[in-house]
Parts: sequence; structure tokens; C-alpha cells
Amino acid sequence: MTAAKEWLAITSIIVLAIQVSKGTSLERRIQALPVIDGKMNTGEWDGATTLTDFHTVVPKTTDKFYDSTVVHIIQSPDALYFAFRFFPRCKVIRQSLIRDVSSDEENEFFIVLDLENRNENGYIFIFNFNNNQRDMAVYNQRTLAPEWDWVWQSRSTVYREAEEGKPGYIETEVRIPVDKFQNKNREQIGVDVQMFAYKPDGSSYFYAFTPESEVLTVRSTYKLDIQPFEESFTPDVTAIPFALAQKTLNNAMTGSMGGDLNLSLDRHKLKATIQTDESTLEADPFQFSLYGQSIFLQEKRPFLSKDLDIYRTPINLFYTRAIQQISWGTNYTFRSDNLKAGVVAVEDEFDAGGRMEKRQLAVLRPNWQSTDVSAGATLLYGRNLTTRDVERMASVDARVDLPLGLRLSPQVATSSGGNAYQLQVSLPRNWAGGTYGSATYRRFGEDFNVSTLFNDYGSGYDEVDMQTGYRTVSTRSFFPQIELYAEYYRARTLQTAFTYQEFVSVAAYNQALENLYMSHRLEFNEPDQKTPTGVVKRRNFLQDHSIRVIIGPHAFTFGYNFGPYFGSYLKNPYVNAKVIFWDRLAWDVSLVHRGKLDFRVFDRLFFRSFVQKDDYFQLGLWNTLLQYEFFAGSNVYLVLNQEGERFENSGKFFKVGYEVNF
Repeated sequence: MTAAKEWLAITSIIVLAIQVSKGTSLERRIQALPVIDGKMNTGEWDGATTLTDFHTVVPKTTDKFYDSTVVHIIQSPDALYFAFRFFPRCKVIRQSLIRDVSSDEENEFFIVLDLENRNENGYIFIFNFNNNQRDMAVYNQRTLAPEWDWVWQSRSTVYREAEEGKPGYIETEVRIPVDKFQNKNREQIGVDVQMFAYKPDGSSYFYAFTPESEVLTVRSTYKLDIQPFEESFTPDVTAIPFALAQKTLNNAMTGSMGGDLNLSLDRHKLKATIQTDESTLEADPFQFSLYGQSIFLQEKRPFLSKDLDIYRTPINLFYTRAIQQISWGTNYTFRSDNLKAGVVAVEDEFDAGGRMEKRQLAVLRPNWQSTDVSAGATLLYGRNLTTRDVERMASVDARVDLPLGLRLSPQVATSSGGNAYQLQVSLPRNWAGGTYGSATYRRFGEDFNVSTLFNDYGSGYDEVDMQTGYRTVSTRSFFPQIELYAEYYRARTLQTAFTYQEFVSVAAYNQALENLYMSHRLEFNEPDQKTPTGVVKRRNFLQDHSIRVIIGPHAFTFGYNFGPYFGSYLKNPYVNAKVIFWDRLAWDVSLVHRGKLDFRVFDRLFFRSFVQKDDYFQLGLWNTLLQYEFFAGSNVYLVLNQEGERFENSGKFFKVGYEVNF
């Protein structure tokens, strides 16, 4: 009996030890998830997938002259963690302070995720070494949606700068939550890290995980085996309420409240909005376009911006910035391997030639995708609640990948009054070099009318656009990058053959030396012009020449745009300076009455000011704001807007918005 008791006791101790061991192991695994502070503490990254061997992809070479780099990857039930040990041999340029802002010359690392593992759609997360980040969606393998935004964390610590022949040392940690992404592969995902750096001779290059990697695409990725991410059987619920108070000149203070409510479950996502948040309260800068072309404004509202990859088509029929002050809206999206679909319904108030009108819009967009072919349809129904007018539009489009890297993109659309067509054949541009180009024909019928259409000249015209270019990237010290480009474009009315534009242009962009870039463009244009005596043909010849000089983290641009334009002669010298001090104070100043200040007071608190004068239209804009950022999309703002020739019209704003997860 004693032996039996002893055996029972020993067995119990063993079982208890196993249970404790299991519990401790799980607890240790959970506790071992890295803290994103930019400091790779001992033991944090033990057991991670580690990569040290990369491939130089721009320029395309088998030479492994890249900086010593170590990348670690860890998967948790709801996120992916990345860590970087970076040993740069020369300068590391850090310029941008504000989320979703970047410059051509600063060092950045690009994390590419293909969570479907199909090399068709994905997401790109980009960070510099000044703790700034931006992100974008990519669809159809290489089409980018920079308006897309995500909540993720990155943090870098610069321990040592490169100097006197000794490499610097930087540690970076990144966490990307994936639990709210739709349609994730349960066994394997595609991952790439595309890293932009400089050689000691000053020439730049990209290196990446795979030899066939193409910058800013999901064409080639490293295949990472994973455990299935945790999927909830109940909807994930997120609310983003906001409150806004405003006081404008000679008007009493007013306030409003609203927000978004998001529900996601596996492949499904439903978003609702009321009194939609107009995002950051940052004013759109004045932009001047020649030949009366429309100016494209980027979508900033998360209710719409995160799904533009579904709703966009070759002809931009659903330009979301045409939807103005949204009273309420719903947006449902579905994503599987082959089917991406969405339906959005909104009511908004918009400016109809100086009078505010209300309307309701509904858009349905299914899009079927395979490796080489995709086909989609768009249906739009709109009703103007003020005038009782109704609009209807239907469209079909496709993408076909052809041999030799060519891509065919046709589209046909019909509205209540007319039709529109597009046919395009393109050869995409590759950062690594080579030939690229496109040939496009678009036609908008006389009575084709869609209130959310974005094009240059409305309806009743067609356009022909043919572009070709060649890019070469090498490791030579002189002119390591050369790009030549040529274009023919013609836009003309259908009935009267009135020519809005008909031009031939050539351009060259070169990196001449380590810190010297040169750009040249010549355009010969023969548009028609309406005069009191009839239509006359103009011969415009515009030239633009500029150089950009990089000095440390600072960039200086000097240029001159000039030439005959509709009977006058343009003379437009321009100078721009982008300078940054102490990794927290950035100035962007132009000679033509335009300046921007970004100041990171401390982590998450920003002071920003933008001023611009337009002497042609006698307009002024001064936008100043104090912003505290909890994380992407959750902020507190204090804003002062001043407009008018002498900034005499002022408005004061306060806004707070915060994302809450249930």
C-alpha cells in the first residue's frame, strides 16, 4: 500500500509538473512577445525566423554590396512582429516627421505582406529611422492605393552613426496587427522586405528577400509558413466617435458629433458612418493646373479610403472626393481569393454651383480576380433630394495579363444619357530599369454624365495618350540613374473637333552625382482657344529644367519653367528648400509664397503650419494646427485657419476622435 501511495504521489507530481510546465510555457510565450520600443532586449527575439542573406534588386545585380542587415520575424495569434539590426556604412537620411509623408531621398524600409499568398493583392508598411511611417494597399499586383491607412507600430533607435569608415548601428522593431484583415491564408503568407539604402560612393540601391522582388509590388515574395491566425466567431467591433467645435468670423460657435462603426468577421466587413469625420482638418493646398485640367484630391476619410482598391476602375467613375459632407453612410465589403466586392450607400450635401443640395448615392462593385485575368462591374444609382433628378450608371471592366509583361485594360460604361469607353495596353514601369509605356484611348459621349466621375474635360470628348520610357540603374559613380520619357497626348471634342490639348513632350531624369539630380522636360502643345473672333490655334512651347542638391539630410531644388503659353510668355523661376534639424524640426519653403513647418514637440505631439499665397487669384491660405496623435486615425486637434488676400477670414476648430475596440 505504501508503494502504491508513493507511486501515486510520484505520478501526481509528474502530472502536476507537466501542467505547470505547459502553463509556464504558454505564459512565457505570451510574455516573450516583443515590446515595440526600438530596443531589441535580450531574449525578446529568441526563436524568431531570421534572415541575413538578401538580393540586390535595384540595380539588378548578383553583387552583394548591401549593408549588413539582420531581419527577425515572429508570429503571434493576431499580429506579425519584425525586428531589424541595420549596420549602414554611410549616411542615413531622415527627413519626414508626419505620418504618410515621405521624400525621394530618405532611407526607408518597406514591409510587403501578401496575406492571401496569391501575389495579387497586399499591403505595404513603410518606416524611416525617425519613427515616422506610412502605408498603402496594393492590388492587381502593382497598383497602389496610398490613401489606405492602418494602425501599426514601429520604433527605431539610432545607436551609432556611420563615421570614419566604421558602420553605424540602428535597431528597429515593428508590430503589424492582422486580426482585422479579410481573407488571410491559414498556412502560408507572402512576405518581402524591400530596403532602400546608400553605398559609400553615394549611389542608392534596394535590396530585398527574393531575387525577383520588384519595388512596391507583390510580384515576388518570401513564402513564410505560419500557424493559423486566431479567428473569432463573433464580429470584431470598432467605434471611432469624434466631436468637433468651430468658430468662424462673425458667426457663433457651433459643434457637431459623429463617427464610424466597423464590424468585421473573417471575409466580411461592414462600416457605418454618421456626420462623417472630415479627417485631419488640414486644408488642401492651392494647386494650379495648365490647360484647365482637373486637380485630383486624395481621399482622407477612413470610411472610404480603406476600400478604394475595390471601387477603383480604369475610368475613375467613383471619385470619392466628389462625395462631400456625408450625413450618413454604410459600406460593406467582401474579400475572398477570387471575389472582391463592395456596396456603399451615402447621403451627402454638396455644392452645386453655389447652392447646397442633398443627394443619395448607392454603388455596387463586384470584381472577380484570377492570376492573369480580372473582370469587374460597377453599378451606380443616385437621387438628388433637392431637384429630384435621378442618375444611373453601369460599367464593366477587365484586366488581362498578356505575354511579354503587357497588360490589357478595357472598360465600357453607360449612364442615363450616354456612354464612355476605354482601351489601354500597358507595359509597367520597373524600378530596376528597362522599357515601359502605355497606349490609351478614352471616349466620353456627349450626354455621358456621372456625378462622381473624375476626368479633365467632362463629357463629349475623346483622348489619345501614348507614353514610352526607358530607365537604367547601375553601380557607376557618374549618372548611376538615367530615365528618358516621351509622350503624345490629344484631347478633342466630338462634335466640333475643338482641341483642348495636343502635345508632344520629352523628359529626362538623371542622378548625375552622389548628391546631384537633374530633371528636364520640353512640351510642344497646339491647343485651340476661343476668342471673340472665333477659334484660333495656339502654339505653346513650355520648358522646365531643375536640379536638386542633397546636403546631409537637407534637399534644395532650383528650377525654371518658361515658354510661350496662349499668347503670353511664362517666366516662372522656383526654389525649394527642405531642411530638418535635430530630427524634429522640418521646414519646406518655396520661393513662390509657400511654406510648411512640421515640429515634433515630443513623441505624439506635433505643431504644424502651412501658408500659401496665390497672387494670380489674390488668395491666401494659412493653416496652423496642434495635433496629439494617440495612433493612426485617433487624434486631438486645435486648428486655426486664415483665408483671404490678407488672411482676414479666420476660423478656429477643435476636434477629438478616438478609436475604441470592443
